[in-house]
Amino acid sequence: MACAAAALAASLACVAGGEEPAPPVADQVPAGDTVVTETDAEEAADETAVGAGEPVGEPTAEDRVEYTGPEQDQVFFQAYWDEGVKYRLLGSLRIEEGGHLRRPYLTRDPLVTGELGFRLHVDASAYVEADGLRQIGDGIDVRRSFLVARGTVFALVYPIDFNIQMGAITSNFFIDTAYLQLNDLPYIGSIRAGQYTAPMSFDAVYSSRDRGFMENPSPVQAFGPGTLAGINVADSNRSRRTTWALGWFANGQEVEVGDASQSFARFIGRATWVPLVYSQPQPALLHVGIGGSYLFSNENSIRYQSRPESFLAPFVIDTGEIDARNAFVLDTEIAFISGPWSGQFEYLQAFVGGGEAGSVDFPGLYFQVNRLLTGETRPYNYARGVFDQLIPNQPLSWDNGTWGALEWGGRYSYTNLDDGPVRGGKMHMLSLGLNWYWNRYIRWQTNYGVSFIDGGPYDGILNVFQVRFQIEV
Repeated sequence: MACAAAALAASLACVAGGEEPAPPVADQVPAGDTVVTETDAEEAADETAVGAGEPVGEPTAEDRVEYTGPEQDQVFFQAYWDEGVKYRLLGSLRIEEGGHLRRPYLTRDPLVTGELGFRLHVDASAYVEADGLRQIGDGIDVRRSFLVARGTVFALVYPIDFNIQMGAITSNFFIDTAYLQLNDLPYIGSIRAGQYTAPMSFDAVYSSRDRGFMENPSPVQAFGPGTLAGINVADSNRSRRTTWALGWFANGQEVEVGDASQSFARFIGRATWVPLVYSQPQPALLHVGIGGSYLFSNENSIRYQSRPESFLAPFVIDTGEIDARNAFVLDTEIAFISGPWSGQFEYLQAFVGGGEAGSVDFPGLYFQVNRLLTGETRPYNYARGVFDQLIPNQPLSWDNGTWGALEWGGRYSYTNLDDGPVRGGKMHMLSLGLNWYWNRYIRWQTNYGVSFIDGGPYDGILNVFQVRFQIEV
């Protein structure tokens, strides 16, 4: 008992003296896949050594000695900065002994870990109309202004992840994300429930923080499911080169981008595979994927529409409400990384039927390529099957003479909403973009695009000039 008391006193003195536990460390990429950094973080239990050296080995049932003094019921809260505002709520203090030397150490089990942040995107757009297209007003507005809270609760039977992102889009309140997720479940991997972006379309699934252009390409805006309320299961194989997700969804909050159909049920799924990964002579990979969405409509109301890849512009092609009872959207996707180059391609087609409009089909596709001019390689997130956040090798610094990261991009997109009695219009669009990453938090985006619109609510040629200031912490 004297030894344990002395060890506890030394441990408490260590904590009181300011030697707090180190913040958690993010997972690394699978061995050999140096092209991709995986950003999923896991919180580890905190262990602070008492006395010289580190504890050797994990404690066994025979070695474990639990402290039951006054500190047993105390809870410890820690907030710190680690590339963002992080926090941990740790459980009761315990003295434990482990390893063949039976050295005592102080431990706390995590109850809750997480991070707090915000997202701010401010857009300014100018439009030049030609070939008879009616006037579209210029504008400047807040594209997104969200508060973010995400983390993991360990105090329950199974750890539960949570993610909440809510705030304003222009002047309207919007819940972008609000879900709970259980991980590491047998056979199904994970299960998620709430409101979030449904798992379909390469460009739709990954964050606006990471996209090479300001807005989704027009076919993804028209046929992608967007933000919905639902539940899905998802998993990846051991190497994480194969992922899949499948879920049931219903209407969530009014969509800002995506399929505008009203439905009481949708089944949505996506599967991806990375067949090729190289680290030499330069990082490279190939991604392929397929997705689908089957929709039942109880209001005979199916609708597809798209803006000219600028959020402050109106919908320039629009089917209106189609009298149909069901629709199936098929999506195929290809993406690649090769050193500073990256690219993505998707073909989507909607098959609509079961109503007075008969069977009508609407196709769309896009191809996009980006190149980093400052030597970085775009990361890839194996767990989600998408590109990940780009962090400049040399953040902007006037003192050091560094300028962050520069990236240019080009994109072509095509969406056809004309078939049979439905005359929603067609749109071809060519876009160029320049992105300037100051650091991991701040980015400027500049896009120019020209839309060739045939039919629909707008008809003619539209030139789009737009810029975005983006900060995400």
